[in-house]
Amino acid sequence: MSLPERLSPPTMNDTPSGSGCRGRRKKSSTNSHERSNGRAEMFLGEDAEPERRHYSYVVTLRVRHPDIDPRHITAALGIEPEWTWRAGEARRTRVGTPLSGVYKLSYWYATLCEAEYCERGLVEALNELLDRLSPFREYFESIRSAGGHIEFFIGWTFYHNSGEVFEPELLARLANLRIALSLDVYNM
Repeated sequence: MSLPERLSPPTMNDTPSGSGCRGRRKKSSTNSHERSNGRAEMFLGEDAEPERRHYSYVVTLRVRHPDIDPRHITAALGIEPEWTWRAGEARRTRVGTPLSGVYKLSYWYATLCEAEYCERGLVEALNELLDRLSPFREYFESIRSAGGHIEFFIGWTFYHNSGEVFEPELLARLANLRIALSLDVYNM
């Protein structure tokens, strides 16, 4: 599907002189990108998979706050964390070895899900997690209004050229719950 002429994106050759963008956009004779149902698809020939989804992911929920007791977060959400500390406590490693100084902020961290794309796509997983967490909107708002920060931290490992589309509806749901999205991307 081609865009109407008035909506066609400019090419590198359409940039004004002196803009710092020069040269031609390289055209590929083997790759064709199309948009279908809000998903980017890549067609490389008969033997290739039609979608560019070759990844695994881990989604964690992280909460940072100036002084909340992490036990309150655990009790409110009903989720057991993997790692917590409270502002003012002596710093330590995950195995308990003391470190110098004290924690400046309280921290709460729990893994919510991990999967390969073939099991469940990241967008689907995020929507399911937002469904589960939607009853906690007011609680998350109270954390934010007291100077806290809540985020989905996603460790995202790509095995080939890959990706996802985060539609405005998904991003709006994150914003409504006051959950930031943090992507840590790895390439294998």
